[in-house]
Amino acid sequence: SKIMLRNARFDDTGNVTTTGIPGQMRVSMVFSDEANDEGVTDWFNKRERFKDTLFGYTCYDMVINYGFRTLEDGSRECYHFGEYFHGNLPIVSQIMLLAFKVHARWVAWATEHHINHYAFVSNDNEEEEEMEEQSRANMPLFLLKNYAWSDLMAMLFGYKDDVSIEKQPSFLITGRSDERDDEDVDHRDKEEEKKLPFQQEAVQIQIREDIETDKRV
Repeated sequence: SKIMLRNARFDDTGNVTTTGIPGQMRVSMVFSDEANDEGVTDWFNKRERFKDTLFGYTCYDMVINYGFRTLEDGSRECYHFGEYFHGNLPIVSQIMLLAFKVHARWVAWATEHHINHYAFVSNDNEEEEEMEEQSRANMPLFLLKNYAWSDLMAMLFGYKDDVSIEKQPSFLITGRSDERDDEDVDHRDKEEEKKLPFQQEAVQIQIREDIETDKRV
């Protein structure tokens, strides 16, 4: 991503033209949201389109939606969801699709790890604040420095429940206070998955209107 952004050019509407793999890539974004009666954002969606061209030929074209929504219990769910991928350049298209999938899984896991371990640290503890900053700034380096040894030991000998969060293996997600029955969670997730904001007809209309508004601007 740093290589692409290093050569990026932004137009007046916030769209990006940069180096593609191969050729040239155009990234267009549209932001949509809705507030509730109290003025608090109920859901937010960022629709991002990546279109890679080489000598006028479209190599691949894909759309990803990022955002969050407020669930019935008041909690917020973040999502990173692919809308479509059209590849016209065999092998290269499949490699890029795999790269985007691997990146998406890494982002989802790294975000969950950061939120469950460091996102809500005490402002009075300088050590915890420093750990939070390092985790947010460079997660791969942070894991290598702080979790490589504990991960290796956990894989070889297992892990203990009575150790601090910082000494637990990185793949262990703990500290959730709202444990619920797995069957109920799976049922709710299946029902909610069908109702992501950008998949609802009313929101799709709003997103199209937002796209047209951005074009006019």
